Formats: sequence, C-alpha cells, structure tokens
Amino acid sequence: MDAGPDKAFRLIEAGIRQNIGDKGSVYAGLRNIDMDHFTTPFTALFTNASHGNFPILSANFPLATYPLAALCLHTEFSPLPGLTFRESLYNGVASDRINRQFRFCPRSDGMFNIGSLSYHIGEEDRHHGYYAVGYALGSSPSETSADKTFNYALWTLIEQPLLHVGESHLGAMWQGGTSPASRSTCRHYWGAGLIWSNIPPQMTQVGLVVNRALYADGRETDVELTGSFPVCNHFTLQPAVHCINTNGNYTAAAQLRAILEFGN
Repeated sequence: MDAGPDKAFRLIEAGIRQNIGDKGSVYAGLRNIDMDHFTTPFTALFTNASHGNFPILSANFPLATYPLAALCLHTEFSPLPGLTFRESLYNGVASDRINRQFRFCPRSDGMFNIGSLSYHIGEEDRHHGYYAVGYALGSSPSETSADKTFNYALWTLIEQPLLHVGESHLGAMWQGGTSPASRSTCRHYWGAGLIWSNIPPQMTQVGLVVNRALYADGRETDVELTGSFPVCNHFTLQPAVHCINTNGNYTAAAQLRAILEFGN
C-alpha cells in the first residue's frame, strides 16, 4: 500500500501483551504484520519491499504493514523449541493517522487474518535454518469501492544454510506465494537468493536475490545485490543496487542505507 507523504511521526505499535506460561502469549493493540511473519535472518538483509511482506499480500489487501498499523489481536504458541504458531486478526483497513488507527469496524472496514507455522533451527548468530508456511484471508473495501471483497493467499519461506566456514556461512533462500483469484492484483510471486554472512573480520554480510511478481496487467523482476558493512560497533553502511524489468522495460536503482544502533 502507498502510505502517502512522509510524516515526522507515525505510531506503529501500542498495546498490551500477556504471556501464557512459557509457551505462548496474547497481544492486543496497535500492530503491523512485518515483524511477526516476515522478518527473518536472511530476508532482513534485503531492501526490496517484497522482503517486508510478499506482493501477493501488499497488492491484494489494505495491509497493516510499516509504516501503517491497525488494531490487532495477535497470538503465539511454541509447543516445542523452534516451532511457533502465529495468528493475527486485524481491522480490515490500516492507517498512519492516529484518529483512524484505534478503530475496529468490521462492518465498514472488514477484517484481515494472517497465520503462519514456522520452524527455526539454531541461534541468531549461528543460523541453521528457517522454514515457514502461512495463509492470509480478508474481506476489505478496495481503493475504488466501499463494497468489501473477499480474497485469500498462501505463502512459504525457506532459509537453508549450505556451507559453514568458521563463523561465516553461505545460505540459500526461497520464498513464494499465490493468490489465484481473478480479483487479485498480484496473483503469483517467488524470490530466490544467496547470502554470505559473518564474513570476518567485520562480520560483513552480502547477498544476491531475484524477485519476480506476476500481476494481472504484467510482470516485474527485480535483481538485487547488497551488502551490510559494519564501520564500527554501532554504525553500519549498506549499499544496494537493483536491476528491474517491468514488462520488458529495464531500469536500475542504487541506494545507501546507514544504520545507527544504540544500546548494548
């Protein structure tokens, strides 16, 4: 979704979480889907919007994705180490306006539901694999009509380390999804890439990924080459280059991300 003009301040999370023993939790309040279902050790490196959430979702639903948010009831349950069920029920329309964020109006806004089952092997600094399947369904008004339409999507994400050399490791990533209904703007999507992580001595990370989305009115392919280069303990530079093919028309884009971290 287009978030509109930039703002100096946007509220993206505000709620209450209740842990249920040591295996589950329930959260109620303002939230967005990015951090729950799509921020993983490999996808977090890339700058293409498809790694924040898949286009079969962002193109087909008025999604609560950064910098937009909506009221949500979010639950997590981990019956076994590394195995996690996630389920999120949102107000059907997200916003970045505070006077419209704290509302639950299924009659006018519809509802949006997303769930996933994931399995994560290893710790963050020693990644041994991440595997997830998920679904989304919702009934929301479109940008051109107040009449609500129902849609659905299925998706999967696989991150598999291939080779470990000391602290560094080479991994492969594959992600894809489908929303085959004729009403869908984006009907199919896939992405595949390679990531080399923890390259000494600065623990550099580099990656190459190809993303392809099939829309009702055409196709788009984006090839991204990027790297995360720590300058010091709290400052990282990340250049990225994109080569984009939209219905046979080629464009290129370059960007530089600067990351400043505070705390331990």
